[in-house]
Amino acid sequence: VGYQNVEDGWRSIVERAMTRDALAVWNLPGGIVKITEIKEKWGGLRVHWEGGDMPDDAAARVREAIELAEFRSYCTCRQCGSEGKTYEHDGWILTLCSVHERGRAVHDQEEPLLTRYRFEAGGTIKTVCRLRYDRDRDIFVPLPPLP
Repeated sequence: VGYQNVEDGWRSIVERAMTRDALAVWNLPGGIVKITEIKEKWGGLRVHWEGGDMPDDAAARVREAIELAEFRSYCTCRQCGSEGKTYEHDGWILTLCSVHERGRAVHDQEEPLLTRYRFEAGGTIKTVCRLRYDRDRDIFVPLPPLP
């Protein structure tokens, strides 16, 4: 299976996301997830999708599958799939392993965090949850709320 704009090291990440997406809508009447774009931006994958009229829980599972893929790409070499970190090279941000690295490391790898927000009446924003990406298990782990 070919994915335009996806380097070899990230193909398994995209394939895993597509499998998870398919499972999320498997038993839904007309359950279709349409991937509208897959690209690399700022050293990671970006996957844009449309889901039509699906239940909220199915959309949440699709969203999580895509978020897992995007977060995994930030710590996976785009060329070979080994564990990597981000580098700046000729104005581009790339995620590479120690074998393929070029340029300068962008920063020491911090824990990849996902924060979900909710917009409330009056324009306030509330943190709903904070999650840390665990590369070894390919899951999000909940973090305690901020004080």
